[in-house]
Parts: sequence; C-alpha cells; structure tokens
Amino acid sequence: KYYNAKICDRKLDELISSAKGLVPELETAKVIMRWAEVRPRVISRSPVMGHHPIDSNAFIANGGFKIGFGIANKVAKLMADLILEGKNKIPEQFLPSASL
Repeated sequence: KYYNAKICDRKLDELISSAKGLVPELETAKVIMRWAEVRPRVISRSPVMGHHPIDSNAFIANGGFKIGFGIANKVAKLMADLILEGKNKIPEQFLPSASL
C-alpha cells in the first residue's frame, strides 16, 4: 500500500490520540517530534534507473525496496554501462518513464 505524507500524518495523529486514550497523562504532554520512518519507493517496488526525465545530465538509480542490497551490483553494472559507455541495457519496466 502506497503512503503519502497526508496519510502518514493522519496515521500519526491517530496513534497519538490512541496513546492519549490509553495513558491520560499524555493529554497535556507536548509532542516533541513526529517521524514516520517511511522509506520512499515507487508503487511497484521495482528499481528505477536511467536518464532523469527532466535533466538530461542527471541519472537515477533508486529503489529495489527490500531487495535493493541484493541487486545493487547489477544496478551498478547497468548504470556504469549507461553512463560510461552509453549502452542502455536497463529493462524497460525499470526506466523512470515506467514510473511516471
């Protein structure tokens, strides 16, 4: 399920309200910081890599969500081929255009 900032804020509000219901002393406590610890990702959880769609001098190598560490070497190879040699062997479903 994809979470945006408004959904995260609402869920944090619900959590704080629930905590105050369980511990009435929290009703007057000041919230010092809110942090959802949500990792950004594309809806498909697939990696996104290739030329940046707006800045042709920039590249994107992001994602993989929970498998990112395991595929890092392959992402690095594909990106190095693209950036250094101009060879684009990136699967179409991983290109930034597939996530727009």
